Amino acid sequence: MEISGKPYQRRFTNERFMLILSKPLLGLILLSLSMGSAHANLIVNGSFESGSFSSCSNGAFCRLFNGATNLTGWTIGGVAVDWHNSVQLMPHTGDKLVDLNMDGQSGETGTISQSFATTPGSQYLLEFFLSGPEHSLNSGFPNPRKVVVDIAGFHTMFSTADSLDTNMQWGDDQLFFTAQGATTTLTFSSPNDTEFWGPVLDDVSVNPIVPEPSSIGLLITGILGLAAIGLRRRSICGFQLAAIRDANTFFDGLPRSSLTRPT
Repeated sequence: MEISGKPYQRRFTNERFMLILSKPLLGLILLSLSMGSAHANLIVNGSFESGSFSSCSNGAFCRLFNGATNLTGWTIGGVAVDWHNSVQLMPHTGDKLVDLNMDGQSGETGTISQSFATTPGSQYLLEFFLSGPEHSLNSGFPNPRKVVVDIAGFHTMFSTADSLDTNMQWGDDQLFFTAQGATTTLTFSSPNDTEFWGPVLDDVSVNPIVPEPSSIGLLITGILGLAAIGLRRRSICGFQLAAIRDANTFFDGLPRSSLTRPT
């Protein structure tokens, strides 16, 4: 006769215990990593909402020429860029976006750039949203739309398929990089100048991806706490299993007549 504690039952108990333990541990690790990257965006005005728009607007966009200071936080290079509101185009969020092309004449493209403080050797995540609005008048623009990103020694091209200006689709692009110095400069540029409404940008962000010391401390404390709970539960489980084995041994050694319920 065996009351409990069959081998498969013990395995199930251990596996269930490990699953119960692993879930909060994984959650704690993810929480720690997310806290490490939950800094304020290092990019100023990454959504392009701030600046002096009304002073240069024709109702739908501002044409910002090289050196213009209308767009808060950003330096305008090349020939010019167009800073749009939502009259003609559909921003990813908010009411503004930036188009890196002008009217489709040769050489009519611009750049936007911004410098920000970084820690040499630390890792960061650049994220931005890219779209390529298509109109019947600019159907000759190369598809997919492409944008060039220069940052921390990277010269990288990203692309996204064009979409109707009345139903713009946005691609979420990301780039991990290691800071080379105390200041890092990010630059966006368009490699094509064949038509208007080239690559358009919105919601640019740069965030550190290395956990802060406080997050690491929280992670270590949590792991130690869970480990202590695990050891305690394992000790209790071991004691219970030993008691069950002893009970099985005791009952197996008794004559079967003694295990018969009295009538």
